[in-house]
Amino acid sequence: MGSAVVGEIVSFSVEGRTAKQNPIIFVLALCCRLGDETTKRAAYGALGSVLRIPTHLFTFIGYCQLLSPGSVHSGGSGWGRAHRRAVSSWYNDKEASNLIYQMTKYQQREGWSHKDLLRLSHVIPSSSAHGFIYRYETKGWDAVKDFETSDAAVAQVKEFLTAVHECKREGCDEGTV
Repeated sequence: MGSAVVGEIVSFSVEGRTAKQNPIIFVLALCCRLGDETTKRAAYGALGSVLRIPTHLFTFIGYCQLLSPGSVHSGGSGWGRAHRRAVSSWYNDKEASNLIYQMTKYQQREGWSHKDLLRLSHVIPSSSAHGFIYRYETKGWDAVKDFETSDAAVAQVKEFLTAVHECKREGCDEGTV
């Protein structure tokens, strides 16, 4: 039964049949937190399809924290193995160039930042480009600005970040952007 609910969540989200994503995200969080094992597995497996941008991910994390059985009364965080693995996959399954674009565009929402989620999920990078991105996000620009590499994906991410930081520092007009 719960797997059918998750199927409907994915269907509604992917087909754009809702005016707002928040109700869909809330129901997905309910399935992850309160469903049986099959429902939880299906719900965590659907994160990449439903949570397409970081704002959705941050909203989902907020709902999960509210719904976590132990978070209010016993001091538990709700960051169990399945939750950490699903959040790690959300980051690792994205192409590095798309991920860095989204991480610079949606830096923090709903009281969460990418640094928070990377730390809490104990993410292990799936590629050298992902490792570069995670290092940038957790350690800052100074930790990666002098990094030299022959990896094309890392070079592309570094080029993007260099442009972002130049625009932040010097300001950019529309033509430069």
